Amino acid sequence: MKPDHEPHRYNLRSRQGETDSSPVAASLAAVLPPPGSTQALPACICRDCMPKAYTSDAHQHDRLRASVCTRSSQYHQQLPLHRFEVLDLAQTAVASFQRPRDQLCNFQRQALVDWRRWHARYWHALDRAEDASTVGSACLRACLSIANRLFFLGAIGDVQILWNSALWPRFLGVTQLPPNRLPWIELSPRTVQVWAGPAARPEERVGQLVGTLFHEAVHAFIHKHACNGEDRQRACACLARGEQNLGSSGHGRGWQMLAAAIEAFTRAELGVAVSLSRARTLALGLDPATSCDLRKFYADDVVAGLEALRLA
Repeated sequence: MKPDHEPHRYNLRSRQGETDSSPVAASLAAVLPPPGSTQALPACICRDCMPKAYTSDAHQHDRLRASVCTRSSQYHQQLPLHRFEVLDLAQTAVASFQRPRDQLCNFQRQALVDWRRWHARYWHALDRAEDASTVGSACLRACLSIANRLFFLGAIGDVQILWNSALWPRFLGVTQLPPNRLPWIELSPRTVQVWAGPAARPEERVGQLVGTLFHEAVHAFIHKHACNGEDRQRACACLARGEQNLGSSGHGRGWQMLAAAIEAFTRAELGVAVSLSRARTLALGLDPATSCDLRKFYADDVVAGLEALRLA
């Protein structure tokens, strides 16, 4: 049951008929210096560019054990809350699934089998439904369970997900973040039919719903387990780095890193192209962005074109 007061939340706003490729230039341009400016992009504070910034914290962060990524490891639903540096958390999660299939954990390989079953059972039913909630809540829970095992170290199995018809037309999905409670995810059942437009193919319509679910699941994972610098007796460096690594809207460097890797894996291993709307959230999460961010998260030709435009 929801608390009486309004919890903080992350949300994915709706833009009817808009594809994820259409706002890329605008979103990236929004976090670059103005056209014609010779202003240099700011220095990056990620672990690769500024390693010393991650060794002088006022406290010692928990480190994810190597066994999380071993082939025989089991679920890790009991990861401590708010105990991990956000980039370490994101990089460990990415490393757990960004490797050859025969090196995946047992529960990850089972999740791939379950995905094929989910796709066969729900994909066309969701595409045909005028209101996706009529397909039932089980399809959401099953999809989140697959994502949990594939992408999130089995750590968000206790996060709830439900349909919420009241979200549309403002939001496609939200992650509710009540204080001192676990987050939960809400999705609009109108996402499938309204988002991509009547000319969209089934894989685009249902893919948007799956992408929205994955988008919100990244929020839930990071919010649940990343240190935000505020839960310590002494503030740590995470508080100063939070504007970039966590992001005021939740779409900071850690979210961008994990979302980009999930999109790539989904195309290569699940056989569908889903969008987590990274371009649309870039200006919300990384403002200003750095050259390092652009190289890591976007194609070289896109970055080169924007840089040329900026310096023209």
